[in-house]
Amino acid sequence: MSAAETSPTTDRWPKTRLTLRWILAGPVALIAAILLMAITPVVLPSGASGVNNLVFAIVLFPLYWGATVIYAVMADRLRWASLVFLIFCLGAGTVVVRSALNMFSG
Repeated sequence: MSAAETSPTTDRWPKTRLTLRWILAGPVALIAAILLMAITPVVLPSGASGVNNLVFAIVLFPLYWGATVIYAVMADRLRWASLVFLIFCLGAGTVVVRSALNMFSG
């Protein structure tokens, strides 16, 4: 490819890419971070007092959110980033629903 083909001025969809990047870095990253925070107590052991896993989830939430936002902003290929967020949200959502069903079933 020549330099003219890869320059930002020849991009056919600059507003679409910018909009997708903002959507990924905004609400999608927040939803992914919330889901990650929701599955943290399921994955981590409860500890001696029984609340360590809950505290870790709350304390680590800013790190989760920052990591997802940085990934969405820095991703070179937006389709790949969208696919990663989709797969992660579906997997984390499955874990959350499954643990909620186990909690309510007894």
